[in-house]
Amino acid sequence: MVSSQDKTQTSTQKSASDNPPAPQAIAQPPPPPNPVQSLTQVYHVISIKLTPTNYILWKSQLVPFLKGRGLLGYVTGATSPPPITSPNFAHWDRQDAAILSYLISSLSEEVAPDSVDKSTSKELWDALRDIY
Repeated sequence: MVSSQDKTQTSTQKSASDNPPAPQAIAQPPPPPNPVQSLTQVYHVISIKLTPTNYILWKSQLVPFLKGRGLLGYVTGATSPPPITSPNFAHWDRQDAAILSYLISSLSEEVAPDSVDKSTSKELWDALRDIY
């Protein structure tokens, strides 16, 4: 005689074996290169413009902001430009221009003339470090 417990176990075993195996995760292709980071929100985070007397304070705001967005290497030189013939150059150039633009806009009127002849964010960063 088959007990009701045996029937339940047999029924459970059948229904478990009747289910197809769970599908395996399909490998996804790697994501495309990061788009150019927008720095529009920076005006809400960094409010102190560089003057001839507050370089340390100004820099102490910028470093964590840029580092948190993976952009600090552009100003330190760790993220160097790829060869101009590389397909990655256009992305690097646009990102660096956005950072340079922000750096220039974070300068007071007294300091802004020091940025006039700088064409990369690293050039400006290094010049400001050397001057102030």
